[in-house]
Amino acid sequence: MKNSSHSRRLKALLTTTFLFGSLLFLRASEPSGDIRVIEVHGPPAVIVMADGSTPPIRVNDLLPPGSTVKTPADSSLKLLFANGAILILQPRSELRLTRFASKDALPMQTTTGHRPSELSKSHTDLDLQSGAALLDVPPLKKESKFQVTTPLGIAGIRGTRFYVSIRKDRAVVGVAEGLVITTSLLGETQSLAAGQAIGLTAKGLTRATASETSFIRNLDAAFGTTRQLLKPSP
Repeated sequence: MKNSSHSRRLKALLTTTFLFGSLLFLRASEPSGDIRVIEVHGPPAVIVMADGSTPPIRVNDLLPPGSTVKTPADSSLKLLFANGAILILQPRSELRLTRFASKDALPMQTTTGHRPSELSKSHTDLDLQSGAALLDVPPLKKESKFQVTTPLGIAGIRGTRFYVSIRKDRAVVGVAEGLVITTSLLGETQSLAAGQAIGLTAKGLTRATASETSFIRNLDAAFGTTRQLLKPSP
């Protein structure tokens, strides 16, 4: 009986190890999409490398998935993802590019808009630890996934222009275009349409304050629509 119990535990351990190993293999074999720096304003942002070094980020640098980007005061950074998504990281922000898997090629930079939709499915996980990020994501394929995680909840999208901001013990998500699904740490979910915003705290979802809503509106007014900035060449 004792040997039988030990055998079952060993079998369960081997099965778990096999599944975990398979997951790592699948993650390692998936195509890592390119993330290119297309604009830098103010003091240079830095990227935290695997060895702990923090070299400055320059225009046209390709940022590897798994790295962390930090912007100092008075600094902002614009990134272009291979699937056509654009992200602007605001001053005093920290963002981990947890995962970006895509077979798309980077769209050519011109002066007018970006591609209307992604060419192949993609998987994007971003982790905003502090500060604010502005995102413009083209319509995604049905199989694709794009989400932004914060210490207080998650924002998942299908293609939209939206904003995520973290201040002290609160986060706020605001939508300028499209639809965003927000999920609190407690598992609550809320759909946000254009013009709506919501706060996230350790106690769950909460109504966005007047100052938070104003902050989002001011960001949108300054950001405008990036679809007027990038587009595939004719």
